[in-house]
Amino acid sequence: PLSLVLSHKALTKYQLLFRYVLRCKAVERSLSQCWKDLRKRWQRRISRSRLAQASSLLQRMMSFMGSLLLFVTVEVIAPNWHIMETRFREAGSLDDVIGAHHDFLDTCLKECM
Repeated sequence: PLSLVLSHKALTKYQLLFRYVLRCKAVERSLSQCWKDLRKRWQRRISRSRLAQASSLLQRMMSFMGSLLLFVTVEVIAPNWHIMETRFREAGSLDDVIGAHHDFLDTCLKECM
């Protein structure tokens, strides 16, 4: 039964994990929009030194968010997913499957946050 593996507690953990990923993606999108707005102002030649400083900071923030998203998806979620799949194949009982699934979620949450 799917409801045993995807319990209310497991669904809450999924919500926490993917809410974090989606918020990071939203921040990345907002920074990208700020970059577009900054480029428009740059063309109007408003205080180039301040715009250069803002541009530098914005680029560093965008780089950080991109690296954070890459880390979360490639270094945390994907490898733990493969470990969970392996444990599913080796599972001898439903309790083993439930345990592997909970370990996956707990490890992902711990490593992401």
